[in-house]
Amino acid sequence: MSRFAGVEENSNTFKTANKQLKNLIKRNKKLHMEEQINSAGNNERKKWEILKGAIHLGKNKSSIDQITLEDNNLIEEPKEIANTMNRHFIDIVKNHNSKKY
Repeated sequence: MSRFAGVEENSNTFKTANKQLKNLIKRNKKLHMEEQINSAGNNERKKWEILKGAIHLGKNKSSIDQITLEDNNLIEEPKEIANTMNRHFIDIVKNHNSKKY
């Protein structure tokens, strides 16, 4: 008898149980969210707070302290970082719009 006898069966059992657990968690999260929103009634501010909490919108904002350009130049000045990123995204849009489909 192989020392791995039953491993595949155990693996399949685990995968099935894991999938069922994930579905149960997902369903319960949805029910909990619906209950919270319903309990807020017509209070739109309360509903917004519930939704922000669910999607993790908060006051935690990260910032970019520096960027390295393709030519290995390092930019650390916040205004220059913003301008560089703006130019980058504008170029993406221009390149996309110039393509003919």
